[in-house]
Amino acid sequence: MVKDSSSSNLTPGCPAPSDAGGAQCRPGEVKCGDGFVCIFHAWLCDGDADCPDGSDEDPSRCGTQSCRPDQFQCGGLGECISRSLVCSGMPDCRDGSDEANCEGCDPESQLRCENGTCVDISLACNGINDCGDGSDEGSLCGSCARSNGGCSHGCQDLPGGRRCSCPDGYRLAADGTSCQDIDECENPGACSHICINQVGHFKCECHAGYVRDPSNHAFCKAQQGHASLLVTHRTDIRQVGLHRREVTSLVNDTNAATAVDFDFRAGTVYWADAMDRAIYSAPAEDGSRRSVVRVAVRPQGLALDWVHGRVYWTSSEPGSSGVHTAPLDGSYQLTVVSAETAEPRAIALDPVARWMYWTDWGTVPRIERAGLDGSRRRTIVDTQLQWPNGLTLDLERRRIFWVDTRRRVLESANLDGSGRQIVISSPQTLHRPFGIATFEDSVFWSDWERRAVFSANKFTGDRVAVVTRLGSLQFESDVRVYHPYRQPPGNNHCLSDNGGCSHICLPAPDEQRPTSCACPSGLRLGDDGRTCSQEPSEDSGEAQTPSSLSPAAAGHQAISSEDQSGTTTAVAATAAVLIIVVAAVAGFLVYRRVNAKGFRRFDSPSYSKSLRDVVKLQKTRIHNSPSATDDEVLITSGERREAA
Repeated sequence: MVKDSSSSNLTPGCPAPSDAGGAQCRPGEVKCGDGFVCIFHAWLCDGDADCPDGSDEDPSRCGTQSCRPDQFQCGGLGECISRSLVCSGMPDCRDGSDEANCEGCDPESQLRCENGTCVDISLACNGINDCGDGSDEGSLCGSCARSNGGCSHGCQDLPGGRRCSCPDGYRLAADGTSCQDIDECENPGACSHICINQVGHFKCECHAGYVRDPSNHAFCKAQQGHASLLVTHRTDIRQVGLHRREVTSLVNDTNAATAVDFDFRAGTVYWADAMDRAIYSAPAEDGSRRSVVRVAVRPQGLALDWVHGRVYWTSSEPGSSGVHTAPLDGSYQLTVVSAETAEPRAIALDPVARWMYWTDWGTVPRIERAGLDGSRRRTIVDTQLQWPNGLTLDLERRRIFWVDTRRRVLESANLDGSGRQIVISSPQTLHRPFGIATFEDSVFWSDWERRAVFSANKFTGDRVAVVTRLGSLQFESDVRVYHPYRQPPGNNHCLSDNGGCSHICLPAPDEQRPTSCACPSGLRLGDDGRTCSQEPSEDSGEAQTPSSLSPAAAGHQAISSEDQSGTTTAVAATAAVLIIVVAAVAGFLVYRRVNAKGFRRFDSPSYSKSLRDVVKLQKTRIHNSPSATDDEVLITSGERREAA
C-alpha cells in the first residue's frame, strides 16, 4: 500500500492504475470512488477519510447503525459501547466521544453516583446519603474493618466493595491486595537522560553539558547557548529561535530546497536543491556567499558528517537510487548503498559511532541502518510503516525518531529498532508531517498541510504547540535543531595517515578496524584492502579504468555505481586518445628540433589570418636580435599557442 515508484502523481499508499480503466485492487482492498486508488478494507467506514475523494466514508456506502437503548453510539464510527462506560475517565470509543462533554468524575478521588453526579470518594460508606439516591452507601460498606480488608497497606470502603491502595512509589500487585515497588524508570520520560530506580522512589542524572532544572529535577537543560531551528521552505531557508521565537532569513532565492543540515563548529549551513541537482553551502551569518557542489543525482535527504568532514545524501532517481557521499568539497562522489533501494528519503548520521540511518518508502517501506562506508547494512524497522518521511537521532537517549505521513504517527525506537514506542498517533495533530528533529525533552516536526512547524514532549506527545507558521503555500519543509550539542565531538580515524588508505578513507562501524578504503574511478582496490592501483587489461595488457569502486576487503561492503560497462568503455577510449596526443606532441618536438625550417613553413587551417599577422609582427621584432632565432619566436609565442 505504498506509492508506486513508476508513478509520481498518485497518492502514496495506493497502487498505480493498471490501465486507463482504473486500479486493480489486491485482495483485502477496496476501490475508491475515483477508480484509481485502493485502500485496505479495514479502513472502510472507520471515520477517517482515506480516499482522496472521501468515498470510503460516504453515508450511502457506510449507512448508519443504531445502538440498543442500553448502549452508547460512538460519534460517526458505527461503534456501540455500554452506557456504563460513558464518562468513566477512560475512552472506550476509538474517537473518544464517550468521554466528551463529561463533567467527569475522577476515578481516583471521586465516586460516580448512579444518578450521574460525582461525590468525593471519602464520603463513600460514611452512613450519609451524599449522592441523593443512596448509591454511595451499600451492603459491602465496612469491608475494611475486617483484617484491613486483606490489604497490605491502605484500604478504602466503597459501596461496591473495598479497594486497596499503596503509598507513593508502590503499586498494587496482580493479587489486588499487596503492594510492590514501581520502577519509575520504565516510564518514558521519567528522566530526561539517566534514570536510577530505588525502592519506593527514583532519581535522575544528566549527561555532560546538561544540568537538572531547579524547578523540575527530572528535566535536563543544556548549559550552553540557546537552540534554534533551521527550516527549509523550498524558496528559502529560515532560522527560528526557540527562546524568543524570532525568525531570521538565512538563505533566499533557492529553487527547491528539500533538505538542510549544518556544521556548527564551522558556522556553515548546507542544503540540497532538488531542482538544481546540487548541494549548496554558505556561512550561517551570510547566506548570499554560497558555494555549490554539483551532484550526478537529484538529492532528497541530506546529512552532514561533522566528525569526518563528509556529506551524505539520498536519491530516488531510477538507476541511481541509493545513498551517496563525498567530502565537503564535492570531490570523489561515491555511492555507498544502492542495491534494493527504491524510494530512499530522509537520512540521519551518528558519526561518533560511524552509523547512518535512512527511510525508504518504496514497495516495502522500511528504516535501514548501515556503516558510513555502506557495510553491515540491515533493516531495523519494517512493520506498520507506509510513508516514513522525516528521520532524526536522539544521541543523548540513543533513540531514533520518525514520522509516517500516511499513518499520521510519530514514533521512536532504540537505534537497533527495538523498544518501539508511539509518541503521537492522531490525525488531528499530525496532518502531513514531513521533517523532524529533537532537542532536550522536545520533538519538532513540520507539517506541509498545516503549513507550520510544531513541538511536543518527545516522550509523551503532550504540550503540542506551534513554533512557527510557514506561509500560505504548501511545501515540504525539512527541519534541524541548530545547537552544538546536536553535534558531539568524535574521533576522526581517517585523520591519521588517511586511515591507512592510499586514496579514499571512509569511516566504518567496526571497532577493530574503524576505517574502510575505497578508490577513485580508474583504480582498483588491492588485496590488502588499502592500496589503489591500476589493473592490467586481459586483452591489451594496458591498465583498466573501472568506473566504480572495488569491494573493500575484510568484510566491508563494496561501493558500487550503475552502468559500469558503458563508463569503462568511454574512459578507456579517452585514455587511448590521450596516449595518441602525447605521442604526437613528443614526435612534433623532436621533429621541430631537427628541422626547424620545415616546421616554420607549416600552415594549418586553424590558424586565422589575424593570427598569422601577429606571428609575422613578432618575428619581425625579434629577428633583429642576434640572440633570437625563428625557432625561439615560435616557441615563446604564448598567444599563438593558446589560439591554436
